[in-house]
Amino acid sequence: MKNIYEEYSVEELARSKIPNLVFVYQFLNIKDLAIDMKYWEKCADVLICRGHKRIKDVEFLMLIWLQDLNWSGSIKIFKYFLALDVNDLNELFIDSFQLAYLQNDVEWAINLWNLLLNKKDGNIIEKNIRENICLSKFIEEILDEK
Repeated sequence: MKNIYEEYSVEELARSKIPNLVFVYQFLNIKDLAIDMKYWEKCADVLICRGHKRIKDVEFLMLIWLQDLNWSGSIKIFKYFLALDVNDLNELFIDSFQLAYLQNDVEWAINLWNLLLNKKDGNIIEKNIRENICLSKFIEEILDEK
């Protein structure tokens, strides 16, 4: 399976019936499925090429890519989420902020917050996050650290 990232083009992989999950294995913390970081950008390209309707099942895992904006493909993923309709993101963002909170992953929360700040109508999601007492306190701590 690992050779598919080398052997096939982005377009071929995007058209293939290979499950979306294969392109986000790196975020599942399963050693045997780990994808070498040198292929992460190609994985991001494949998912983006497939489009929102086809990859909804892995978009939460794609947000994990934003834990570190130095990771290969993360800026493309950031831009992908910037382009999505805000109504498609509310639950994904709430779930991501909750996971960042539980993991005390300040860098990820900052990156998610910056995505919201750069997103047209991101204030809708921001309002929903601030209505959650735990997340609201977490966000305030993050903003105080910035």
